[in-house]
Amino acid sequence: MIACYIGEYHARRSHWLLHLLEAERVRVQTSHRELSVKIEELGREREQVRVQRGLIPICAHCKRIRDDKGYWNQLKSYIRAHSHAEFSHGICPECTETHYGEYLK
Repeated sequence: MIACYIGEYHARRSHWLLHLLEAERVRVQTSHRELSVKIEELGREREQVRVQRGLIPICAHCKRIRDDKGYWNQLKSYIRAHSHAEFSHGICPECTETHYGEYLK
C-alpha cells in the first residue's frame, strides 16, 4: 500500500514538473521572439541615425543641399526626403523687423 502511494506521489510530482518545464519553455520562446523583433527595430533605427549623421554639403549662398548623386536640392525637399521631419512656417523676430518693420510702426 505504501509503495503504491509513493509511486503515485512521484508520478504526480513528475507530471507537475513537466508542466512547469513546458510553461518555462513557452515563456523563453516568447521572450526570444519579442527580443528578435526589438533587435530588428533597433537595427532599423540605428540605420536611420547613421543616415542623419555626417557632413551635409550645403551651398553658402542659396542654401541648397547636394545629394549623393550630385544634384542640388532645396533644403526642405532634401530634409523631407531624408527624414521624417515636417515643416511649419513662421518668421523669426529679426526677419519680422527687417521685412515688416515699417508695418509694425
